[in-house]
Amino acid sequence: RTIEMRSPVPPAPMCPKETRVQSTWHIVVLPDKVLLESVTMSLDVPCGTMFNVISCDSFTMVDGKLKMSRSCGVEWLQSTWLKSMVEQNVPPQLKAVGERMVGVVTRWWEKAKSKQQEASKEA
Repeated sequence: RTIEMRSPVPPAPMCPKETRVQSTWHIVVLPDKVLLESVTMSLDVPCGTMFNVISCDSFTMVDGKLKMSRSCGVEWLQSTWLKSMVEQNVPPQLKAVGERMVGVVTRWWEKAKSKQQEASKEA
């Protein structure tokens, strides 16, 4: 799936307060895990069309608990003098987004478990 949206930009020199974003998402369901990958380009930040931000979230069951791990990186499409600044600032932002994702998934997981327990009691 591909989405287009506007997203706030953390305060940085030469950057607007928000940017147009194009993001493509893939999901892969394997027997032992679910992978959620996003490839995102920010269109209005300096040199934003020269790279993609890629994140891959892996969801697995470990000892009856849902575990999420995230890997991320920058895919360079063109070279730019801002490369080191981008590579320095992108990972902390992706970590913050990942932490928010953990909160959302945790709330969903707890709600799903609760519904499953209620259904088993009624049966």
